[in-house]
Amino acid sequence: MVFDGSTGQTLTTLAGGAPIAIAPAANGATRLVGKIGDTRDLRVWSIPDGRVLYDITGANVADFSPDGTLIAAGGDGIRILRADTGAVREQWSAHFDPLSSRTGVTSIAFSPTGAIASVGYDETLRLWCSP
Repeated sequence: MVFDGSTGQTLTTLAGGAPIAIAPAANGATRLVGKIGDTRDLRVWSIPDGRVLYDITGANVADFSPDGTLIAAGGDGIRILRADTGAVREQWSAHFDPLSSRTGVTSIAFSPTGAIASVGYDETLRLWCSP
């Protein structure tokens, strides 16, 4: 469920999703990204109506840019998507662990200045230039 923080009123119920990140949208609404069940996929919803905007396949972590216009999604690599359409702007390979042969991002976040920090299976923290 998604609640209004000031009133406690239920705004909408998201079927099959666990919220990860939330950001304002240009039209006065809000966008929320969350995991779809036990998959390695994410879904982006419009709030308060709960309408599904699009899915991000092969990603398990995400964050919105400070201005809410971009999403950084991590999975086997990193993708930077337009928050309004889900179109991929940039894509990077990241975090290969040669000992386990695993590639993947386990955490991702935008800084207030728009830089991106990611952590992966290789147990390193990487900072990426703002897209």
